[in-house]
Amino acid sequence: MPSYPSSGVSQVFGLLDVLRAYNGKTSVAKLNIDLHLDIDDLLPPIATAELLELLTVKNGEISLTEIGRKILSSKMPTRKVIIGEQLRKVDLYKEILKELETKKRLALVDVEEIIEGLYGPFKDVHEGVRLVIRWGVFADLFDYDGAGIILHKTSHASN
Repeated sequence: MPSYPSSGVSQVFGLLDVLRAYNGKTSVAKLNIDLHLDIDDLLPPIATAELLELLTVKNGEISLTEIGRKILSSKMPTRKVIIGEQLRKVDLYKEILKELETKKRLALVDVEEIIEGLYGPFKDVHEGVRLVIRWGVFADLFDYDGAGIILHKTSHASN
């Protein structure tokens, strides 16, 4: 399982919504068949949701966790707070936030270096960086200027 988000916010929330329709639990195989998805398209949102402790996968069964259920019953501002709390537990975000605390800003290449320093080189580091940034911005962990600089959140972020 990746130790960083491998799927976007909307895909993960969509997966949680689908799981709710199965009363919070089903087999990965049934989900794959019912959704008519290629397994390669289904695994990244599952892995990301599992990383964030929104669901668990055990013996081919996929189940919502209490945090996943809380997300589904919450409005967007609360969802962002919950995701922020979960991301702060992930080593990659701990490292990014630590670097931002010191440097106040990071370039995309700095984030690439953090990712590869933690997990070694991998094929599509650029897509990984984009997903990492999107999740961090969604959860208000940091800001992104759109031109390649991640900025320390100075106003309403909690540490």
